[in-house]
Amino acid sequence: MSVNLNLSFEIHDFDRSKSDELFAAAKQFLDAEGLRPPEVLVDFLGTEGYLAGYTVSPVIISASYKWVPDVTARWQQMAAKINGAPCRALVNVEHEEETEDDEDDTLVDPS
Repeated sequence: MSVNLNLSFEIHDFDRSKSDELFAAAKQFLDAEGLRPPEVLVDFLGTEGYLAGYTVSPVIISASYKWVPDVTARWQQMAAKINGAPCRALVNVEHEEETEDDEDDTLVDPS
């Protein structure tokens, strides 16, 4: 089953001397997942300057129930490997219907 998702890939609490390497690795990782500009932007955000790759509109993901846990584990592994130490690597997922202001409140069982 395919679903429309808003995605955010984040890396927090990393060694600032690794910023350029993490930025390049994040772009390469997302590109390999088929998440490319202009649908996805990668930048340093917030006051702490965390790294984020995020969709600017919902993207279609097939078999998301398998893909999300797999991509999360690989994102975390990539971040720790580049950082050389543990860091907080997150993948945030919102279903499109969770962010829209619809009058239809029908919930669909994803199974």
